[in-house]
Amino acid sequence: MIERMNRMNKHKAHGKLIVVLIIVLAVVCVTATIFSYHISRNDGGKLFIAYNETLLSTNQEYIGYIDSENQKVSIVNYSGKEISHLKIKDRYPAQIALGKSSYFLLYRWESEDGDGKIVQYDYQSRKIKEISVHNTATITCRNGYLFLGGWKQDEEDLFFHFVPCYNSFYADRYMEEEKFGKQINDLVMNQDGLCTVAGIKLYYHSAGYFSTEPVLDDYPGTSEGDFTQADKKFNYQAETRQEGKNRSMLAEKMRSMGNSTGSFYQLCEYQSGKNIYGVCNVLEKNIISRPRNADDVKMSCCYRMDTEANKMTIISSKQSCNAIMASPSVFVYQKDNSIIRQNINSGEETEIYRFRDKALQNIYVTGDWLLIKENERCTPLKWNI
Repeated sequence: MIERMNRMNKHKAHGKLIVVLIIVLAVVCVTATIFSYHISRNDGGKLFIAYNETLLSTNQEYIGYIDSENQKVSIVNYSGKEISHLKIKDRYPAQIALGKSSYFLLYRWESEDGDGKIVQYDYQSRKIKEISVHNTATITCRNGYLFLGGWKQDEEDLFFHFVPCYNSFYADRYMEEEKFGKQINDLVMNQDGLCTVAGIKLYYHSAGYFSTEPVLDDYPGTSEGDFTQADKKFNYQAETRQEGKNRSMLAEKMRSMGNSTGSFYQLCEYQSGKNIYGVCNVLEKNIISRPRNADDVKMSCCYRMDTEANKMTIISSKQSCNAIMASPSVFVYQKDNSIIRQNINSGEETEIYRFRDKALQNIYVTGDWLLIKENERCTPLKWNI
C-alpha cells in the first residue's frame, strides 16, 4: 500500500513538472516572438524628421552645419573636406547662414526681454563681430546681404511666420554682409507690394512680413501638421484658408486611394510660385512621440497642388515608407535602412544614403539638403537634383 502511494506521488510530481515545463516553454516562445517582432521593426530604424530647424546652410563653395553631437559648427567643402570648425562651449546656436565671405550664427533668447544675438565668423571660424538683435526668429544670406525675420506673436506665444524648410525665406529687415553691425534696414514695400534688394524680389504679406514667394491667398509659405478625416469641422487643424483647402483635397485623395476614415495624416508642404509641393505619411494611429518605424506608415505619397487650377495631383505613392521631401523632379523617402531618391519623370530609384545606426535615425530638412545625424556621425546630403 505504501509502495503504491509512493508511485502515485511520483506520478503527480512528474505531472506537475511537465505542466511547469510547458508553461515555461510557452513563456519563452511568446517572449521570443515579441522580441523578434520588435527586432524586425527596428531593422529599419526609428526615424525622426525635423522641418523646423535650420541647422545647415550652403553657398557656392561651402556647406556649414551645426553638429550638436560633436559640439561644434563645421565648415566643409563639397568634397566633404573640413575647412574649419568652431567648438561650441556653452549654448548652441539656433541657425546658421553662409554668406559670401563669412558665416553667421543666430542665438535666440540671450536676454530676459527676448533679444538675441548674431555672431559673424570668417571661413576659418575666427570671430569677426557680434551684435544684439531684437525680435529675430530666422536669418538668411542671399547675394551679399543678411536678411532677418521676426516672430509671429499669437497672444503670449511666439511662432515662425512659416518654417523655412525649403528654399524660400521671409524677412522684415536686412543689412549688407560687409557692413555687418553698422546699420539694420527695414524692408519697405513699393506701390506694387514689393521690395527689391540685390535683385531679390520680396513680396509683402498682410501678416506683416516679406517673402520670396508671392501672395497666395493667406498661405504662409510652408505648412506642417497632423490631421484626421474627422478634423474637417476644425479646418483639418489648419491655421489658414489655403492650408485647410489643401488638406481637404488631400483627405479626399487619400479616401479615394482606400485609406480609412480613422487614419492619421502627417504632412509637410511648401509654396513654389503658384504651386504647392508636399509629402504625406498615412498612419493607422497617431505617433505623438514622432520617431517612427516605416512599419507604422500604411502609405506615403508626394503631391502637387496647382492653386490656379484648384487641382491636386498625387505624383507618387509608396507602401511602408517614410516620406521625407519632394520637389517637381524628385521624391525622397526612407525604406528599411536606406534613403531612396525617386526620379519623378523616369521613375528610377537610387539609394543615396545607408544608415549605420539601426536604432534611431535623425533627419533635418533644409532646402535641397538633409542633415543626417546618427550617434556621433553628422552627414550633409543633397537630396534634390
